[in-house]
Amino acid sequence: MKKKKKILYITPSLQRAGAEKYVHDLITSLDKNIFDPQILTVSDVDHNKIFPHVYYFSLKKKGFKIYKFLLPNYKIISKILKYTLVNILLNEKFSNYLSKLLRIFILHSHRLRLKMLFKKFDYICVIDALSFNLVKDSLREFSNFDVHLMCHQIQFNNGVYRHFEKGKRYNFVYIDAQQLEEVKAEEILIGNNFLFPLSLKLSDYNIEDNLLSRISEVKGVEHHIGIFTRINNCKPIDIFLKAFQEIINKGESQVKLHIFGTTTQDPTYLAHLKEFISKNNLDQMVIFEGHSDDMINSIKEKNIDLVWGLSIYSFMGFSSLEIGAYGIPIILNNIDISINRADNDSKQCPPYFTNYVDLAAYTSTILNSNNKKIDLGELIKKKIAEEHDLDKNITNYQKYLLDVIDKN
Repeated sequence: MKKKKKILYITPSLQRAGAEKYVHDLITSLDKNIFDPQILTVSDVDHNKIFPHVYYFSLKKKGFKIYKFLLPNYKIISKILKYTLVNILLNEKFSNYLSKLLRIFILHSHRLRLKMLFKKFDYICVIDALSFNLVKDSLREFSNFDVHLMCHQIQFNNGVYRHFEKGKRYNFVYIDAQQLEEVKAEEILIGNNFLFPLSLKLSDYNIEDNLLSRISEVKGVEHHIGIFTRINNCKPIDIFLKAFQEIINKGESQVKLHIFGTTTQDPTYLAHLKEFISKNNLDQMVIFEGHSDDMINSIKEKNIDLVWGLSIYSFMGFSSLEIGAYGIPIILNNIDISINRADNDSKQCPPYFTNYVDLAAYTSTILNSNNKKIDLGELIKKKIAEEHDLDKNITNYQKYLLDVIDKN
């Protein structure tokens, strides 16, 4: 029997978030007759009750091996060492020196433990460029690894690749072609690379036919726009409120905006949004619905017939993919502005807009035509079935993995 390829996936956490869902769905879909995927996380995945690591428990239940390497908290360690050594040695200068030596020893031993673990695997996959900094020093002597790019530069003030060395060659798995352009712009050399679009295991979804038509029959003449997000300043939705105000100002009175997302994450930003809503007399038309455990059920309950989402051009995150798979029309707000791409493009799938006036005008056009709504929803649904089906995409990813392992 052929020996299985041992793959280590490194992720900062296993909470309910995009990168964590990505790695969970990826390793549970790999062919276990060929691969032995395992996980390394640097979070205390057992004990976080506020934001539980739901994918940790799911993977443990499925029998996956999970390593937990908690990063040392050097500030706390230094304070404890300094306080203890000063009291014991009664010499602050010598205590500070000894404290620094102990800190270096702890750091070195942590890196050494990681290196010893890495040597046990045929290949290593770092999930998210932002996670690379956590293990980059321990990976220096290894070439059998790649970094899965999960975000875009614009989301983090152009600092996503700051821990990569310019002029050095790295291997990348990416979810959007725009990401490779960002890597090149940072003068980072690209080695092996593979496009692995965000994908859903569509066979696990009970996708209903004609869902949008049934919603349209129930809701009557009133329109309901939905936003599914995390309500914080990192994912600003101001443009949607401005677009909604523009729609109202143009005489569309039979429309409501439903914002789904926890309201406790960023109270300051929530207050800012509510101030805009109140100032523009939108209180009765904009509704904060709280967190949604099931977006499709929320869409049915509130008769949502169109969804707005934040994105980079026409890129769809997991929320958009899940919603679009059911044929619900989606219109995106592009938060990036590049000199080589159009700011607005209604011909893309899904269509995206940077300007709130254009976003409002296009949204009104779609809302007021059942045929256009259904056509847009079906176009997005078709694209997801063709390009974002995990059962199809995992086959090509496995071929890529075997190929890069053979090269090493």
